[in-house]
Amino acid sequence: MTHKVRLILARHGQTDWNAQRRFQGKTDVPLNEAGLNEAKALAERLKNWPFDVIYASPLSRALKTAQIISEVNVNSGSIKVCNELEEMGFGIWEELSIHEVIKNFPGQYEAWKDDPSKMIPPGGESFKEIIGRVKPVLEDILNGQNREVLVVAHGGVIRAIVASLLGLSPSGIWHMRLDNCGLVGLVCKDEQASLLFWNDALHLHVPFELIDKLPII
Repeated sequence: MTHKVRLILARHGQTDWNAQRRFQGKTDVPLNEAGLNEAKALAERLKNWPFDVIYASPLSRALKTAQIISEVNVNSGSIKVCNELEEMGFGIWEELSIHEVIKNFPGQYEAWKDDPSKMIPPGGESFKEIIGRVKPVLEDILNGQNREVLVVAHGGVIRAIVASLLGLSPSGIWHMRLDNCGLVGLVCKDEQASLLFWNDALHLHVPFELIDKLPII
């Protein structure tokens, strides 16, 4: 890669399982009403950002968020759906709340939260596997011709992308909060990446009519 790529990563809007603090993983849970409103606020925030392309997970909570953004963005081209951007699999933890996992699998949740690179939910994916899975998508983005790229995906996948680009430890990246419809920004050039911002969610905390006054970074 010899040219500069600005890479914006967006987490999908809220689902009922997010609100209930349930592990979703690869289970295809749709946006709830709050999530649709969050996606609309995010779209308003991004409507004038000069995206050349939008990459999205095929899971409906992320793809619907991407579609809402694309419908109002004045610059974006088509949405490129990539299976590699699906959320990490949580195996038998999926559908369970955090409380249920703590109750039914003593010590496992605490070990996973402390360092997900060392604790893998039974039947789930390791963080190393997620980093390997997203690598082809990153290579496509960084070695392609697009300069302004939006990726709409999931908390685990976004953390894997950032950890891969910045060389961060799995335990460290999982201690960084990322809200529904929060934004992460990076600039990548000459095999180097720099973090511009993390979990920018101002668009969720101002009146809708003021969202387009927020800055384009």
